[in-house]
Amino acid sequence: MYRTKKRFVEEGLKVALAEGKRTGQPKLLSANEDATLVSIACSEPPDRRARWTLSLIADRLITLTELESVSLETVRQRLKNNELKPWQKKMWCIGELDSDFIAQMEEVLDIYAMPADEKHPVVNFDEAMKQLVSHVKPPKLASPGHLAKDDYEYPREDVANIYLMYDRHRGWRHAKATATKKREDFAACMRDLVDVHYPDADKIH
Repeated sequence: MYRTKKRFVEEGLKVALAEGKRTGQPKLLSANEDATLVSIACSEPPDRRARWTLSLIADRLITLTELESVSLETVRQRLKNNELKPWQKKMWCIGELDSDFIAQMEEVLDIYAMPADEKHPVVNFDEAMKQLVSHVKPPKLASPGHLAKDDYEYPREDVANIYLMYDRHRGWRHAKATATKKREDFAACMRDLVDVHYPDADKIH
């Protein structure tokens, strides 16, 4: 609205109502060309390349079809519409579903299915190592129209450990940070769990 008003004041009604030139939508691919693009993205990248890029996919598509050119934006949109991200990879651990795995899994599920009992609380216990980092460049605070920014570079100063206890029935949780991750730290958490947090329990699961 502001730009239209500005054009009207400076150049008159005719100019204000006139549409400027637009770049238009990227060229549409045929069904076969689209299928070829998808098959390229799902294949192994070229030799000495760790992954597909938009430019590599576009070049390969031109080689395998009768297209004389294709924009990177067309490639990007077609990948997006097909929910493909060939430059990403996820690591996943798939356990062997043998009898031993299933027996242990069922034991864990049986514990989670136990009813609430003050004398037999069910508590999750986990730990995580965390890096303690500092800034190479000072972060930029948020301002109107701009998000806060942190530079991706950082020096690693040290590491620390976090233990977390969580009662699955009460919703109670307790976190403890330690400078090290040793047997003594683990034993101290177990002592606190028994003597401080659940002194009246007969057995903690």
